[in-house]
Amino acid sequence: MNIRAFEEAKRTFNMHSIEKDAMRVIELRNEFSTYFTYEKIASMDIDEYVVGLQSRDSFCYKLERTLYELGSISGQPSNKFGVWYSPTKNQYCFQPRFGDNYKDAFETLRRFLLDLLRAGEKEDYVAIE
Repeated sequence: MNIRAFEEAKRTFNMHSIEKDAMRVIELRNEFSTYFTYEKIASMDIDEYVVGLQSRDSFCYKLERTLYELGSISGQPSNKFGVWYSPTKNQYCFQPRFGDNYKDAFETLRRFLLDLLRAGEKEDYVAIE
């Protein structure tokens, strides 16, 4: 970057806009974590978790579609969630590393999420890794 480009960038820099964007992202995160509390995750059923059932309220849908500004994960196959519903196959699908069937895989993933939330509460960054 040369000095002219730097001066132009400095002149057009808008800290207020950046702060406003940051606040919007924090709000989105807070809405997600307020809705998906520890208790909610502990009691949610598989349909409240998976993508593929056309629900815009599922955990995975909201994670992928409403929190994209925190880091986009869209565009990747649904198997990234470990368990998902396939409308073309008309069945639940799962990653075998999480269980022998979709129900066991969902329980494993839910347990992982709850462990992650407990570690976050304790600020146990080693466990979070």
